[in-house]
Amino acid sequence: MADQTQQTGCYVPDPKYTFLFAPPSQPAIICAICTESVLTLPSSSSSSSSSSSSSSSSSSSSQNPSTAIRVIEDSDPTMLPCGHVFGTLCLLEWLRDHDTCPACRFTLRYELCGHAMAPRRLTRENVLFVTPLSRSAAAAAGGGGGGGNGDGNGNGKAAAGGLLVPPQCVPCRRETNLTVARELLMPLAQKYYQLKEEGEKSVQLELLEAAMDEVLDGLVPKEEGTW
Repeated sequence: MADQTQQTGCYVPDPKYTFLFAPPSQPAIICAICTESVLTLPSSSSSSSSSSSSSSSSSSSSQNPSTAIRVIEDSDPTMLPCGHVFGTLCLLEWLRDHDTCPACRFTLRYELCGHAMAPRRLTRENVLFVTPLSRSAAAAAGGGGGGGNGDGNGNGKAAAGGLLVPPQCVPCRRETNLTVARELLMPLAQKYYQLKEEGEKSVQLELLEAAMDEVLDGLVPKEEGTW
C-alpha cells in the first residue's frame, strides 16, 4: 500500500532541497490539510503581501517608515518535527483542537515535561538551519508505508529519537541542566578550592578545571536546528 505521506507530498526530510534549491521541474508542494495552498518559501524580511500592502502602508510608514510587516499566509510552509509541512494558517487551525501531526499522528508533546512542541515556520533565512531528518527518523516517520506512528503505539518516540527532539522543551531543559550542573560541579568546586588553599601544583587544578568544563559542555543545549 502506498504511503499516505508520499501521496500527499507533505513529507519533507530536508526542506532546503525541497524549497530553496528545487529545480523548476520539481512538483509543487500542496498543503495536505486544505489540498489547495501551494507552499512557497517567504522571506522573513519581505514587505506586506500585495493584498494588504495598500491598506497598511500609510499606518506602518507613519509609525516607522523603515519597518514593513508581512502578513502570514497559508502559502507559507510550516514544518513539524516529524518532517511534514503544511500551510501555516491551516496548521494553526488544526493545532487548536489536536496535538498530533495531521499526516502521521506524531505526538507534538515533549516526553518528559509534556509541553507542546511549537511548529517551525520556514523562511528563506532559516531553512538552511533546520536539521534534516536522519534515515532512521525517515523510516519511523512513515517512509515504509501507512504513515507510521514512530514506535508503533502512536507516541512517536522512535521518530523523536531520530529527529533529535529532546525529551524536554528548552525552558525545562535549561532548568534541569542547571540543577544537574550544580550537583555535578559542587564536589569538583570544593576540591578545586581545597587544592588552591593547600597550594598544590597547577597540574591538578588544570585537570579539575578540564573536568568541570567537560560537565558544562555536556549540559549546554544544542538548540540550533533542533526542536
